[in-house]
Amino acid sequence: MAGLQVGVATDFVASICVGAVALDATAKAAGSTSGFLVNMSLVSPCYTFNPQYEQAYLANIVRKVDYTDIYQYQVLSVPSNSAGGSFNNLITNGIAGIKSVLVIPYHSPVASVNNSISPLQSAFDPAGSTTSPLTFLSNFNVVISGQNSLYNSQRYTYEEFMNQLIGCNGVNGSQVDGLSSGLISQYDFESCYNFYYVNVERCLPIERGVSKSVNIIGQNMSAFAVDLYVFVEYSVSLQINLLTGQRV
Repeated sequence: MAGLQVGVATDFVASICVGAVALDATAKAAGSTSGFLVNMSLVSPCYTFNPQYEQAYLANIVRKVDYTDIYQYQVLSVPSNSAGGSFNNLITNGIAGIKSVLVIPYHSPVASVNNSISPLQSAFDPAGSTTSPLTFLSNFNVVISGQNSLYNSQRYTYEEFMNQLIGCNGVNGSQVDGLSSGLISQYDFESCYNFYYVNVERCLPIERGVSKSVNIIGQNMSAFAVDLYVFVEYSVSLQINLLTGQRV
Protein backbone atom coordinates (compact mmCIF):
# COMPACT_ATOMS: atom_id res chain seq x y z
CA MET A 1 0.00 0.00 0.00
CA ALA A 2 3.06 2.22 -0.22
CA GLY A 3 2.50 5.46 -2.12
CA LEU A 4 -1.26 5.61 -1.46
CA GLN A 5 -2.65 8.70 0.20
CA VAL A 6 -5.07 8.29 3.08
CA GLY A 7 -8.53 9.52 2.19
CA VAL A 8 -7.92 9.51 -1.60
CA ALA A 9 -10.11 7.18 -3.64
CA THR A 10 -8.09 4.76 -5.74
CA ASP A 11 -9.48 2.50 -8.46
CA PHE A 12 -8.00 -0.94 -9.14
CA VAL A 13 -8.67 -2.99 -12.24
CA ALA A 14 -8.12 -6.75 -12.08
CA SER A 15 -8.11 -8.62 -15.37
CA ILE A 16 -8.32 -12.37 -15.94
CA CYS A 17 -7.54 -12.05 -19.66
CA VAL A 18 -4.91 -14.41 -21.04
CA GLY A 19 -2.41 -13.06 -23.57
CA ALA A 20 -0.44 -9.92 -24.29
CA VAL A 21 -3.44 -7.82 -25.37
CA ALA A 22 -5.78 -6.31 -22.79
CA LEU A 23 -9.43 -6.90 -23.62
CA ASP A 24 -10.79 -4.60 -20.94
CA ALA A 25 -11.23 -1.05 -22.25
CA THR A 26 -10.08 0.54 -18.98
CA ALA A 27 -6.93 -1.56 -18.80
CA LYS A 28 -6.20 -0.94 -22.48
CA ALA A 29 -6.54 2.81 -21.97
CA ALA A 30 -4.15 2.67 -19.03
CA GLY A 31 -1.53 1.14 -21.32
CA SER A 32 -0.08 -1.12 -18.61
CA THR A 33 0.45 -4.63 -20.04
CA SER A 34 3.71 -5.45 -18.34
CA GLY A 35 2.12 -8.20 -16.26
CA PHE A 36 0.50 -10.02 -19.18
CA LEU A 37 1.85 -13.30 -20.48
CA VAL A 38 3.34 -13.25 -23.96
CA ASN A 39 4.31 -16.88 -24.53
CA MET A 40 2.03 -19.72 -23.48
CA SER A 41 2.13 -23.48 -23.88
CA LEU A 42 -0.59 -26.10 -23.62
CA VAL A 43 0.44 -29.32 -21.89
CA SER A 44 -1.74 -32.41 -22.19
CA PRO A 45 -1.03 -36.12 -21.62
CA CYS A 46 -0.69 -38.39 -24.65
CA TYR A 47 -1.20 -42.15 -24.51
CA THR A 48 -0.40 -44.95 -26.93
CA PHE A 49 -2.88 -47.81 -27.09
CA ASN A 50 -1.78 -51.38 -26.90
CA PRO A 51 -2.73 -52.63 -30.42
CA GLN A 52 -4.84 -55.42 -28.97
CA TYR A 53 -6.89 -53.03 -26.82
CA GLU A 54 -7.02 -50.40 -29.56
CA GLN A 55 -8.65 -52.88 -31.92
CA ALA A 56 -11.23 -53.81 -29.30
CA TYR A 57 -11.85 -50.12 -28.53
CA LEU A 58 -12.44 -49.22 -32.18
CA ALA A 59 -14.55 -52.29 -32.90
CA ASN A 60 -17.55 -50.26 -31.80
CA ILE A 61 -16.88 -46.61 -32.58
CA VAL A 62 -20.26 -45.41 -31.33
CA ARG A 63 -20.49 -45.25 -27.54
CA LYS A 64 -23.46 -44.36 -25.38
CA VAL A 65 -23.11 -42.02 -22.42
CA ASP A 66 -25.79 -42.00 -19.71
CA TYR A 67 -25.94 -39.24 -17.10
CA THR A 68 -28.43 -37.32 -14.99
CA ASP A 69 -29.32 -33.65 -15.26
CA ILE A 70 -31.19 -31.29 -12.93
CA TYR A 71 -34.16 -29.01 -13.64
CA GLN A 72 -34.68 -26.37 -10.95
CA TYR A 73 -37.81 -24.37 -10.16
CA GLN A 74 -38.98 -22.33 -7.18
CA VAL A 75 -42.34 -21.75 -5.57
CA LEU A 76 -42.17 -18.53 -3.58
CA SER A 77 -44.21 -17.23 -0.65
CA VAL A 78 -46.29 -20.27 0.21
CA PRO A 79 -48.55 -18.93 3.01
CA SER A 80 -48.21 -20.06 6.62
CA ASN A 81 -50.43 -22.67 8.23
CA SER A 82 -52.55 -19.99 9.89
CA ALA A 83 -53.23 -18.47 6.45
CA GLY A 84 -54.24 -21.77 4.87
CA GLY A 85 -50.83 -22.90 3.68
CA SER A 86 -52.06 -25.06 0.78
CA PHE A 87 -50.10 -25.16 -2.47
CA ASN A 88 -50.60 -26.85 -5.83
CA ASN A 89 -47.97 -25.76 -8.32
CA LEU A 90 -46.91 -26.88 -11.77
CA ILE A 91 -43.14 -27.37 -11.84
CA THR A 92 -42.69 -28.27 -15.50
CA ASN A 93 -44.92 -29.05 -18.47
CA GLY A 94 -42.85 -31.96 -19.70
CA ILE A 95 -39.58 -33.75 -18.93
CA ALA A 96 -38.65 -37.25 -20.09
CA GLY A 97 -36.81 -39.78 -17.93
CA ILE A 98 -37.74 -38.26 -14.57
CA LYS A 99 -35.94 -40.02 -11.70
CA SER A 100 -36.64 -38.06 -8.53
CA VAL A 101 -38.04 -34.82 -7.14
CA LEU A 102 -36.47 -32.94 -4.20
CA VAL A 103 -38.21 -30.07 -2.41
CA ILE A 104 -36.18 -27.85 -0.05
CA PRO A 105 -38.16 -25.35 2.07
CA TYR A 106 -36.81 -22.06 3.44
CA HIS A 107 -38.51 -19.23 5.30
CA SER A 108 -39.61 -16.47 2.95
CA PRO A 109 -37.87 -13.11 3.38
CA VAL A 110 -40.33 -11.27 5.65
CA ALA A 111 -39.62 -8.15 7.68
CA SER A 112 -41.07 -9.62 10.91
CA VAL A 113 -39.11 -12.88 10.60
CA ASN A 114 -35.71 -12.31 9.01
CA ASN A 115 -35.63 -8.60 8.23
CA SER A 116 -36.65 -9.32 4.62
CA ILE A 117 -33.38 -11.17 3.97
CA SER A 118 -33.54 -14.57 2.33
CA PRO A 119 -31.87 -17.32 4.42
CA LEU A 120 -29.83 -18.21 1.34
CA GLN A 121 -28.33 -14.72 1.30
CA SER A 122 -27.71 -14.34 5.01
CA ALA A 123 -24.18 -14.76 6.34
CA PHE A 124 -25.61 -15.86 9.70
CA ASP A 125 -27.84 -18.64 8.40
CA PRO A 126 -26.56 -22.16 7.58
CA ALA A 127 -29.10 -22.39 4.74
CA GLY A 128 -27.73 -24.34 1.83
CA SER A 129 -26.42 -27.21 3.91
CA THR A 130 -29.64 -27.20 5.96
CA THR A 131 -33.20 -26.05 5.47
CA SER A 132 -34.96 -23.50 7.61
CA PRO A 133 -35.90 -25.13 10.95
CA LEU A 134 -39.31 -26.73 11.44
CA THR A 135 -40.52 -26.13 7.88
CA PHE A 136 -42.86 -29.12 7.75
CA LEU A 137 -45.10 -30.05 4.83
CA SER A 138 -48.25 -32.12 5.20
CA ASN A 139 -50.51 -33.85 2.66
CA PHE A 140 -47.44 -33.75 0.44
CA ASN A 141 -47.38 -35.52 -2.91
CA VAL A 142 -45.69 -35.33 -6.29
CA VAL A 143 -48.06 -35.61 -9.25
CA ILE A 144 -46.57 -36.94 -12.50
CA SER A 145 -48.84 -36.36 -15.52
CA GLY A 146 -51.93 -36.35 -13.31
CA GLN A 147 -50.97 -39.46 -11.30
CA ASN A 148 -49.92 -39.33 -7.65
CA SER A 149 -46.43 -40.74 -7.13
CA LEU A 150 -47.26 -41.61 -3.53
CA TYR A 151 -50.29 -43.84 -2.98
CA ASN A 152 -51.11 -41.94 0.20
CA SER A 153 -50.09 -38.32 0.57
CA GLN A 154 -47.45 -37.87 3.28
CA ARG A 155 -49.11 -36.38 6.36
CA TYR A 156 -46.48 -36.94 9.06
CA THR A 157 -42.75 -36.40 9.23
CA TYR A 158 -41.93 -40.04 9.96
CA GLU A 159 -43.73 -41.10 6.76
CA GLU A 160 -41.54 -38.93 4.55
CA PHE A 161 -38.36 -39.87 6.39
CA MET A 162 -38.89 -43.63 6.70
CA ASN A 163 -40.56 -44.21 3.33
CA GLN A 164 -38.58 -41.85 1.11
CA LEU A 165 -35.56 -40.03 2.49
CA ILE A 166 -33.71 -42.63 4.56
CA GLY A 167 -33.29 -45.02 1.63
CA CYS A 168 -32.03 -42.37 -0.80
CA ASN A 169 -28.46 -43.33 -1.84
CA GLY A 170 -28.14 -45.51 1.27
CA VAL A 171 -26.40 -48.88 1.37
CA ASN A 172 -29.15 -51.45 0.67
CA GLY A 173 -31.61 -48.59 1.01
CA SER A 174 -30.77 -48.39 4.74
CA GLN A 175 -33.05 -51.39 5.26
CA VAL A 176 -30.48 -53.69 6.90
CA ASP A 177 -28.80 -53.64 10.30
CA GLY A 178 -25.16 -52.61 10.31
CA LEU A 179 -23.23 -50.20 8.12
CA SER A 180 -25.32 -47.67 6.25
CA SER A 181 -24.53 -44.49 4.32
CA GLY A 182 -27.44 -42.47 5.66
CA LEU A 183 -26.16 -39.16 7.05
CA ILE A 184 -29.45 -37.65 8.23
CA SER A 185 -31.26 -39.14 11.21
CA GLN A 186 -34.97 -38.77 11.88
CA TYR A 187 -34.18 -36.22 14.59
CA ASP A 188 -32.09 -34.23 12.09
CA PHE A 189 -34.90 -34.39 9.55
CA GLU A 190 -37.46 -33.12 12.03
CA SER A 191 -35.15 -30.31 13.21
CA CYS A 192 -33.49 -28.49 10.32
CA TYR A 193 -32.96 -31.00 7.50
CA ASN A 194 -36.52 -30.97 6.13
CA PHE A 195 -35.65 -32.36 2.70
CA TYR A 196 -38.73 -33.77 0.96
CA TYR A 197 -37.52 -36.37 -1.52
CA VAL A 198 -39.60 -38.66 -3.74
CA ASN A 199 -38.28 -41.34 -6.09
CA VAL A 200 -40.50 -41.29 -9.19
CA GLU A 201 -38.52 -43.45 -11.65
CA ARG A 202 -40.49 -46.65 -10.98
CA CYS A 203 -42.35 -47.08 -14.25
CA LEU A 204 -42.51 -49.30 -17.32
CA PRO A 205 -39.47 -49.04 -19.64
CA ILE A 206 -41.69 -47.84 -22.49
CA GLU A 207 -42.71 -44.81 -20.41
CA ARG A 208 -39.19 -43.60 -19.62
CA GLY A 209 -38.84 -41.68 -22.86
CA VAL A 210 -42.21 -39.97 -22.60
CA SER A 211 -42.27 -36.33 -21.51
CA LYS A 212 -44.36 -35.87 -18.37
CA SER A 213 -45.51 -32.91 -16.34
CA VAL A 214 -44.58 -32.47 -12.66
CA ASN A 215 -46.78 -30.91 -9.96
CA ILE A 216 -46.24 -30.68 -6.22
CA ILE A 217 -49.14 -30.43 -3.80
CA GLY A 218 -49.34 -30.12 -0.05
CA GLN A 219 -49.76 -27.80 2.90
CA ASN A 220 -47.22 -25.66 4.71
CA MET A 221 -47.42 -26.49 8.42
CA SER A 222 -44.87 -23.86 9.43
CA ALA A 223 -45.85 -20.76 11.37
CA PHE A 224 -44.23 -18.65 8.64
CA ALA A 225 -44.46 -18.40 4.88
CA VAL A 226 -41.90 -20.53 3.04
CA ASP A 227 -40.16 -20.63 -0.32
CA LEU A 228 -39.94 -24.07 -1.93
CA TYR A 229 -36.91 -24.82 -4.10
CA VAL A 230 -37.67 -27.80 -6.32
CA PHE A 231 -35.04 -29.95 -8.06
CA VAL A 232 -36.18 -32.48 -10.65
CA GLU A 233 -33.57 -35.13 -11.52
CA TYR A 234 -33.92 -36.71 -14.95
CA SER A 235 -31.84 -39.09 -17.06
CA VAL A 236 -30.17 -38.09 -20.32
CA SER A 237 -28.32 -40.28 -22.81
CA LEU A 238 -26.31 -39.46 -25.91
CA GLN A 239 -24.21 -41.38 -28.43
CA ILE A 240 -20.77 -40.21 -29.56
CA ASN A 241 -18.68 -41.29 -32.56
CA LEU A 242 -15.20 -42.00 -31.17
CA LEU A 243 -13.43 -41.27 -34.45
CA THR A 244 -15.04 -37.94 -35.28
CA GLY A 245 -16.18 -36.84 -31.81
CA GLN A 246 -19.57 -35.97 -33.23
CA ARG A 247 -22.87 -36.70 -31.53
CA VAL A 248 -24.79 -39.41 -33.36
